[in-house]
Amino acid sequence: MPGMMEDRSVPRVLFCTIVIFFILWISLIPQSIHDRCSFYSKFFITALFLIWLIYKKDVAFLFYRENIFLWLFLGWQIFSVLFAHDRQAAWQRYADFVMPFGVLYFVFKEELNPAKARFILFALFFSAIAVSAIGILEFVFNKSIVYEHFIKNAFYARYIHEARIMSTMMSPVISGTYLMSCLPASYYVIGALNGRIKRLFAVSGMVIIITGLILTFTRTSWLAALIVTILYVLRKNIRLFLILIFSCFLIYSSLAVAVKIRPVLADRVNYKHFINYLLEGHRLKRYPVTFKMAKDHPISGVGLNNYRIVFDGYYGRKDEPFEFKIPDNMYLMIIGESGVVGFGLFVMLIFFILKKVIRDLRRNEDQHEQLRLAFFLMLIGLLIHMVSYELFYWVTPFFLFLLSLGAVSGNLGYKNN
Repeated sequence: MPGMMEDRSVPRVLFCTIVIFFILWISLIPQSIHDRCSFYSKFFITALFLIWLIYKKDVAFLFYRENIFLWLFLGWQIFSVLFAHDRQAAWQRYADFVMPFGVLYFVFKEELNPAKARFILFALFFSAIAVSAIGILEFVFNKSIVYEHFIKNAFYARYIHEARIMSTMMSPVISGTYLMSCLPASYYVIGALNGRIKRLFAVSGMVIIITGLILTFTRTSWLAALIVTILYVLRKNIRLFLILIFSCFLIYSSLAVAVKIRPVLADRVNYKHFINYLLEGHRLKRYPVTFKMAKDHPISGVGLNNYRIVFDGYYGRKDEPFEFKIPDNMYLMIIGESGVVGFGLFVMLIFFILKKVIRDLRRNEDQHEQLRLAFFLMLIGLLIHMVSYELFYWVTPFFLFLLSLGAVSGNLGYKNN
């Protein structure tokens, strides 16, 4: 009987040790090093996964009916390789995308119990404080020792000039995504701690995280953080709405101070400039390009990691800078590279997972509800952020997506500690 099955989950101490290295890897190591160590990362993750499966002595959970859309979506990507314009580039992307997706999703889905989930949220909270503090120092001194002396960053000169913090993420967009993703963890930590001193410390940490988030001047991160916070307030306590209004006032004040210190940031908060950017920038122009790709290749798409390769033929011009030969929208990227069918399978995967977690949140008011809520809000924030850039092509937000997706897909809160 299922209730009599032996618990073969990884011991908490070992799991938490691995999680520490995982969070340090995605929090403090820049994307350029992730790219250089890609082979070793995949080898290490695969080896750990195989050892984990041997330890569990059971692989039946991989083929539960609830995982059907995951397997269909990941399996469909093989067609985006076989029919790709550049198969070598597609195979490389297939390994970078499909393998971590399946491995991390199942590990977090099966392993997270309340104690382990709580540890992850606390770890993310403290790592976000560190990442944010590094970014704040970068803003204050208008330079980064890391990128000036140790790690090459092609974006460094531009973003230092624009006064947008990169911290350890090489780009303010990725820093903003990371800090926004960790914001629900800070909400959980504040609620989980007892005593005024501990809560004051947690609130101070949250302020540091929000400050760093503001200084990235990544507008989609601001929007996602606002929506996540509103959802948290509505779920937790409507009276917290007053605190939200006060927080918005503080954020507005912080923006005013930041713009006063770095006038170059004024365009990032100028309404007319923002509207002009939406109407005349490259993002809107990518919709017809992507739809042409989908029309020509509705089943398989143009191939994984092939959007840039075939871009000129669909755009009609060859003078577009390489950096902008992307949709800057992960949903459009999936449509273009995996086809309408691949995109449909992804939507179905997300839909049924969100349906499950929303049902659980409505049905359950137990002591672990806040754990589920934190990971749910993290996932919602990342799904919002996917409209602004190719999120799955960056290791840190991609792995955070898999962490939150696996966490909300499992039976978090019902397993034993």
